[in-house]
Amino acid sequence: MMKKKRTTQNKGTLTVKSAKVPPLQDQDARNVKIFGVGESEDGQRFLKVAVGEKTALLNVDNLADPRSGELKILTRLGEPLIRESARRAFRDRAHDHARAKRTFPVVTKTGFLSPELLLRGRRQEFVLPPGLATQGQPNVPCYFDPRYGQYHRRLHRTGTIRGWLELARLCRGQTRLIAALCLAFTGAVCALFGYEPPGLQFVSKGGLGKTTTGRIAVTPWGGSLDPTRRIGCGVSWNHTDLNLEIVMAALNQMLLFLDNMHSAKKENVQKIIELMNGEGRGRSTETQQASFCVPLVSTSNASVVSIARDLGMRDEIEALIDRLADIPPPAGCPYMFEGIRTPEQLRAYGDQLRRLSLNFGWAGPEFGRRLEAAVAADRAQIQAFVAARQRAYWDAAASIKSLAGRELTRISDKFATIYIAGCLAIRFKILPWNEAELLRALLTCERDHVAFVDQELGLVPARVITAHSAPLPSRSSALPRAVGPRHHPLGAI
Repeated sequence: MMKKKRTTQNKGTLTVKSAKVPPLQDQDARNVKIFGVGESEDGQRFLKVAVGEKTALLNVDNLADPRSGELKILTRLGEPLIRESARRAFRDRAHDHARAKRTFPVVTKTGFLSPELLLRGRRQEFVLPPGLATQGQPNVPCYFDPRYGQYHRRLHRTGTIRGWLELARLCRGQTRLIAALCLAFTGAVCALFGYEPPGLQFVSKGGLGKTTTGRIAVTPWGGSLDPTRRIGCGVSWNHTDLNLEIVMAALNQMLLFLDNMHSAKKENVQKIIELMNGEGRGRSTETQQASFCVPLVSTSNASVVSIARDLGMRDEIEALIDRLADIPPPAGCPYMFEGIRTPEQLRAYGDQLRRLSLNFGWAGPEFGRRLEAAVAADRAQIQAFVAARQRAYWDAAASIKSLAGRELTRISDKFATIYIAGCLAIRFKILPWNEAELLRALLTCERDHVAFVDQELGLVPARVITAHSAPLPSRSSALPRAVGPRHHPLGAI
């Protein structure tokens, strides 16, 4: 009930006033404890906050921007700051804490830690996105850009190790599938040893198996259980909307699958050159440029050469063909898969591949962990192993020549990197193949790539592709068969 107070004015008139009620205190902001200041390798600052036993990191730059929604993180901790007075009180406290001395490093990207963090005394660790870091990463405080979330949600683990190994065995003898799966492991190798990330584009008319090949390529990291999503955890070229650097930064040292390059916009195709070099341009509203090391698998109904010509990018053709190597169907094969000759065989084999592709998210994290352990145990030994495989590929590929005189050093280096990654995965018992069949498959892909690009440049006739390629011999059975899972290289994870 309202309290009333009698007052006397002129001529004895009585009036009623409301008694003063003390304002509500901003207890919400005080429930949030601030424990320390973190700093990323590029100098961004973070505050470690806690509500009860729940903790989180807040980006100081984003706190200064009311449009960023950074304070929504506190809502997930159970302390929503709805009133402006509560938000203002918390920002005032955050302002004072953020100026304190840094107390811990913060990782903002997946993959191996940056050299800057290693210099600060951190041991070499392979950082995973939330869905793949099933046991958490308590030794590495992580803060991922909120824009990465929609891509990280596609990177998780489902199915079984045995199911994925059966998929890898089903790819045996298939040069395009072997190249695609080994490509998935190159991001970590490039980051550790300083190589350029490779890019492969499977190009053919529609319906020949190239999208299935891209979907298989990303299974070491993620996928989709949605039967209508043909590309697994991939992204369509025409849906990226100039956001390629965000996608690539989100997938640092993993693998990006871009489907249907023939529908890409000119500005996105132009971006590939700089993005494959590992750095985005950034925007005027951002304080930092995105940097990353991401191998790329793409599909298209048209070659990089013809796409660049159609978009008026003739001056960029030479730069594009090495960064995104066109791989046509195997010589003499109607589809992307050796030994598949009829539509019925394609449907049967494709159905097996897609069914087994629902076992995803196992091999990539395990490769990162085993490479991390091997480098920690004896980096010199791993370095020698890598150098020997690189030299072996260079020597084997020396006989591959462009009949049009194209310089092949860079493209052979990219295939050598794929070979290194595949050999490491075999060494770690993640891929159930041997080095000889891997080398043979990659040499076949490089030969077919070189002959195809020569043809697309109009420098040699189309018939040279069949004469110049060296596909694997045909099988006794036209439809590949999976080997039963009697031995499981990945073991218990």
